Amino acid sequence: MRAGLFLGLGVVALGVFGAGPASAKEMTPEQKDEMSCVHRALVMRRQTAVVALSFLNATTADGVRGQADNAINGAADGCARAYGWDEGARGLALTIGMMGATADHLGGELKKEGVTDDVLTKVSELVPRLSKRDTELLSDGAWDTDRSFMARTKSKLVQLGVPDSASVIHTAVMILECAAIAKESEDAFIAERFS
Repeated sequence: MRAGLFLGLGVVALGVFGAGPASAKEMTPEQKDEMSCVHRALVMRRQTAVVALSFLNATTADGVRGQADNAINGAADGCARAYGWDEGARGLALTIGMMGATADHLGGELKKEGVTDDVLTKVSELVPRLSKRDTELLSDGAWDTDRSFMARTKSKLVQLGVPDSASVIHTAVMILECAAIAKESEDAFIAERFS
């Protein structure tokens, strides 16, 4: 469902283009700022919620999609001009920004359910420890119909301190989905811009 919306925003998932820094941890502060430019712009403009709602909703009839397209494309265009990005880098940064905005929104929803910042941090740090197959399920949005994946992931999330509630677990897995998609785009952005 969300994969179609993802493509509807004009985002193309791109693979890693070659060797670059192994991870975002090895980047300079300036490089990290560049990679997170779109997300920061959305936060500063208070447009994260509309972008998140567009990504999460199946309908386009409520007008959110147009507002989200304007918000995310405006942020990406401004960052592309500031950093001299080509279309590939712009698309990757747009994806990173959209996933960041969506994770922010979902994190806010979990906080309303009593999930602490410490637990949210642990959830976001779980993706690198997942198997390749589980990461692929998250990235392509196929996780919600895979019972085995959900059982494994629920167990991990509960161990981290996420309440054992179906709706809370589902929201936490959506954060993992955002983190997996963002990680893939970050790796590609690093390879394209900083290798």
